[in-house]
Parts: sequence; structure tokens; C-alpha cells
Amino acid sequence: MSGGMIKTGFVFLILCVLIVLGILISVAFMTLVERKLISPIQNRRGPNTVGYLGVLQPFADALKLIIKESIFPRNARFVIFVIAPLISLFFALAAWAFVPFSYSVILVDTNIGVFFIFVSSILHIYGVILSG
Repeated sequence: MSGGMIKTGFVFLILCVLIVLGILISVAFMTLVERKLISPIQNRRGPNTVGYLGVLQPFADALKLIIKESIFPRNARFVIFVIAPLISLFFALAAWAFVPFSYSVILVDTNIGVFFIFVSSILHIYGVILSG
């Protein structure tokens, strides 16, 4: 294994981590924007108690989900019930591998990238089916 392959693999890994973190953080803040826009409609104050103008609310929500007690149905198969959300998350994040972020930042360069985006966005339904 040459040094160029290791360097290329490391760069690919760093790009994957950066893209996944960017997606997760942007989704968290888009949820915050949605909650702030919907709160006047529902006559609520909105998420404004954690941090300045509620900026830390997505991180508080993530912490709450991490420490929240998990409830497992009695007759469910434990392994499938736990793996099902991971399957959905994998296919949802796999679609982003085919999106070119710039001319130099693209994870998977293929001519049929749009096809793979459609396929991976359809396949995440199997996680929902397995969890049911």
C-alpha cells in the first residue's frame, strides 16, 4: 500500500465526516428555525430559553434524545428493532455521497449520481418497515 493511497483514504474519511457533521448540524438548526416560525401560529413562546435566542436548543434536544429512556416492545426482535433506525439513517446519508459540493469536493463521481440519489432515498423505507 503506497503512501498516496493512505493519504487519499484519509482525505476521503475527513470529507465524509465533515459532510455528515454539516448535514446533521444544518438539520438541527433548520428544526430550530421551523419551531421558531411555528410557535406564533400555535400561540407559544418558542424555543428561546436555552442560550441566546435559543441558539443552543438543538444541542439541548440532542442531549435529551441521548439520555432518554428507550422503550422496547415486548414481542419485538431486539436486534432488528435497534438496527432499523440505523438502516434508515445510513440510506438517508448515503444519498449525500453523490451530491457534488464543488468542483473539487465530491465523494462519489459517477455519471448516474441522480439515479443513486433516488435509489438511496427510496431504500430508507426498509428501516421503517423493519422497526414496525
